[in-house]
Amino acid sequence: MPRKRDRITEKCQWSLDVLDRAIKRVNDDRISLHKAAPDVRKPESTSINRIEGFNKEEVELFYKNIEELMVKNKYEAHQIFNMGETGVSTVQEPGKIFAKTGQKRVGTVTSWERGKTVAVVCAMSSAGVYVPPVFIYPRQRHSSLLEKDGPPGQFIYDCSKNGWTNESLFFKWLQHFKTFVKPCENNKILLILDKHNSHSTLEAYEFCKANYITMLSIPPHSSHRLQPLDITFFGPLKKAYNCESGLFQKAYSKVASMDKAISGFRATGISPINTNIFNEDDYYVVNTAATNTVDDTVDPQDSNQPNQSTAIPDYVEEIQSHETFTSENAHNNDEYIRKNVPSASSDLNSVLALIAPEPSSTSRKVRKRTHKQHSQVITASPNKTVLEEKKKKRLMKENKLY
Repeated sequence: MPRKRDRITEKCQWSLDVLDRAIKRVNDDRISLHKAAPDVRKPESTSINRIEGFNKEEVELFYKNIEELMVKNKYEAHQIFNMGETGVSTVQEPGKIFAKTGQKRVGTVTSWERGKTVAVVCAMSSAGVYVPPVFIYPRQRHSSLLEKDGPPGQFIYDCSKNGWTNESLFFKWLQHFKTFVKPCENNKILLILDKHNSHSTLEAYEFCKANYITMLSIPPHSSHRLQPLDITFFGPLKKAYNCESGLFQKAYSKVASMDKAISGFRATGISPINTNIFNEDDYYVVNTAATNTVDDTVDPQDSNQPNQSTAIPDYVEEIQSHETFTSENAHNNDEYIRKNVPSASSDLNSVLALIAPEPSSTSRKVRKRTHKQHSQVITASPNKTVLEEKKKKRLMKENKLY
């Protein structure tokens, strides 16, 4: 669409002086914000875990794994797939409509006021081939009504307690994936997915090894930048789903195009492989946080010298070693405190520490730390021992419950 207005400032070249002048002009009501800053945008909400997870070291490791697999197996575009999971609500979010000027209330009809989230597992290749999705409902039992208006024999419908995938459902999806893609010795498949716990199981490992499927995980908390489905497919799919009044089949048929699949893999630098798809500006937030981190470690030379604010006076130690307060010696203890303890105004913190000491650190429950996760070839041979140990621990836990 051609531009019909003149730009006041140059795009992406604002200096601090230009920003200060624009803010002053807006505050003085001399110009609108749209004219003062033509590129004002709503920022995308990003969690701290995603900011820290998407760093240069992890991304380089991910691309290194891809390059090694490409050299080893020489995958073509139709052999590289991305699998992801998203949630759609049973109540559609209405879009924008035309309304009469001055009308305060504009409504639309929905099925419920509060809906339930249904998980949808999708997969697409870098050549534009889509695997029929799998629906996971938050139910205990499956019903044929869940398949109403769905294409017969293509989509798969299942249930779980929380409505999301688990180890058994992921194994079922792998069988569905194998039936559709038909991997073999001359058609090896690279499956890129996130590092969810349900994807790393011994059953999935043995199934993929036997059917020429290599699973590669992306770095944790980086799907918003490294997962093609999140980049070009899931967002348009949810918008189309709302426009089609909850008819998923129509929405999926509209969005599942070859262009979106190819664009998603190109934007993430997976296919064709592009290790320089991200520059230093993409890692700016993580690098800035790392440089501004304050070192709270204590100098070993000063470790033996007590802090002035935490040092315990002698009289406090004497009181702590004194006999315990009881109803029989309360009068004697009161006399002892009046003679030996200074006024509360002189050292209030120490007196409060004596009366109401802080709970011991040994009584607190220490949360078990987990090892930091990285991009990994899940079907690599050294990983089999880890998966066997994981299954052994899970079986022992289940036996304890029964």
